[in-house]
Amino acid sequence: MTYIVKRLPIGSEDFQIALMKYNYHPSLVFNFVEYKSVQSVTSAFHEIHISNGPTNTGEALQKADEIFHDKSSGSRISAYKYVILIYDGLSSDRMKALSQAKKMREKRIKLFTVGIGNAVSHDEIVNIAFSKYYASTHMHLDDIYNQLIQDSIDVSCPGRYLATYAYYIIPKDFCNAS
Repeated sequence: MTYIVKRLPIGSEDFQIALMKYNYHPSLVFNFVEYKSVQSVTSAFHEIHISNGPTNTGEALQKADEIFHDKSSGSRISAYKYVILIYDGLSSDRMKALSQAKKMREKRIKLFTVGIGNAVSHDEIVNIAFSKYYASTHMHLDDIYNQLIQDSIDVSCPGRYLATYAYYIIPKDFCNAS
């Protein structure tokens, strides 16, 4: 994720990022207002410790949805909302993950899925993503970055980001991280 974050303008008036990690249960590593620069966000990525456990993706998506509606996490209700889900595509709670992804799509929360590891379930990452164009592997991070930029550009004013209204939550499965 560092590759993408280093290319985004991060700050209180730009893109804001929260990070979650999950396996058994999701936990918020940092919220939208804790880090306000590219360096602070990427440094925080390196402080995360890996633990073993199942891939409870449905629970992680539910927590991400809650964070988007929690003002104490720095979220603004009217902001565009994105999730970049990094995992092996093998959810332990697959039906809950698919159901939660559907609820998020209905709320217009755009969900990217990034498959990592040796045994990625392509079907699952495509079915959980906002659309098939939002599903990829770690080798196609440019596609994610390009879609983020395309989604956040104000077409009425070329070159202007709508970034003051965009939040990203990055839940990452730390059981099978590569």
